[in-house]
Amino acid sequence: MVQRKARGLESPLTIESGGEVLCIPVKDVQVHRANRGIEIVDSRVVKLATQDPALLKELDVSNAVIFVPQPDLRSLPDSEREVAYQRSLAFVKAVEQSRAVGMLILMSGRSPSNSPTQLISDTEATAQTPPILRVYGDAAANWFQATKDGVTGSRASVRVSAPEDRAVTLKNVVGILRGSDPKLREICVMLTAHYDHLGTIDTAGVTANPGAPKRPGDRIFNGANDNGSGTVSVIEIADRKSVV
Repeated sequence: MVQRKARGLESPLTIESGGEVLCIPVKDVQVHRANRGIEIVDSRVVKLATQDPALLKELDVSNAVIFVPQPDLRSLPDSEREVAYQRSLAFVKAVEQSRAVGMLILMSGRSPSNSPTQLISDTEATAQTPPILRVYGDAAANWFQATKDGVTGSRASVRVSAPEDRAVTLKNVVGILRGSDPKLREICVMLTAHYDHLGTIDTAGVTANPGAPKRPGDRIFNGANDNGSGTVSVIEIADRKSVV
């Protein structure tokens, strides 16, 4: 596994449209994913209203930057939320498989104060995929609202720093207690718990529970108790069962 910390941008994100240049400062752009340092220079901007993979089939996105809004999953009814979530994941996968050079996601709310630390697989860390940047602020929102969908005629430029990666080894703890009944000893009853969690809104990303209540000023995705109760309970049960 790889522990990764994004290092941000080396330059502001600029979008040139008809001789006018929109300059989005470094503080308003968060590197959501970038497997290497990359410079995007005067790449075409393709704007899409939703993260729908079907839209990519209708447009030439080769060597382009795709600009889309972040879906507000919490505003959807329960019956529609999972469908929208899966469509968003499929969209990201389609972008990865396209010849696009980057993806911009228009975010609501304030820009985060620091870059998240992520734990990812070796395969994911070395994949040749386009960088994904989260864009905040009124300037970007106003540009997005005023621009028609499709190939916009605008050009985007930005320099993305290479991430800081550190190889880490994770260990799972497994205990086995054999049963005494010869007829039942091959039947397994599993008690499990995990010791990690999604962390904050910045580290959780699309994996966060879209149905979780939204509280102003609270960026933490809390677990049931956030006190290690799951792992402690499994260890205590194993200890008690070991002497039965």
